[in-house]
Amino acid sequence: AEAFVASRFPGWSEDMVLQWETRSPQSFDQPMAQTPCPTTGFRWAEKREGAWTGTYVAVTLIDELPGVPAMYMGYVAKPRSLADVKVPRERAVELALAEAARRGLKDARVRDAELYLDHHVWHFPHWMIHISEPQPRGEATHPLHTTVMVHAVTGEIMDLAATMSGEQ
Repeated sequence: AEAFVASRFPGWSEDMVLQWETRSPQSFDQPMAQTPCPTTGFRWAEKREGAWTGTYVAVTLIDELPGVPAMYMGYVAKPRSLADVKVPRERAVELALAEAARRGLKDARVRDAELYLDHHVWHFPHWMIHISEPQPRGEATHPLHTTVMVHAVTGEIMDLAATMSGEQ
């Protein structure tokens, strides 16, 4: 799979990281009349100097037909650098924790904070910060959690549901 995408994807670099590999019992694009066949999917993304550049590529291969893709897609990010980031991690975390408290989380803890210089949906540098409470509440089996996106240039809390087109 890696050789397939590395030879075809124009954004491939030495900094590509395998983010996940997953198996499915059937291909999603097969007609219902055909016997489903298992597939394996892979996703690589580029990470430089601790930040995700936004470049990624994903491929799903049909297990019974080696080298035959059922799906192939990717995004080559706009070139950016850490110099484009004006909001440091510590400030982004502070803003995200305040937003989590506003959303009702109590004694929230940061699970992780990832910097993205670009993204195929949000075309601006941003921090994605995953926050959760330490323990479940009441009858819940899992702690409450939220994801907060902080604009890495302005410090603005961004709407995850919004798709931002154009340059920022």
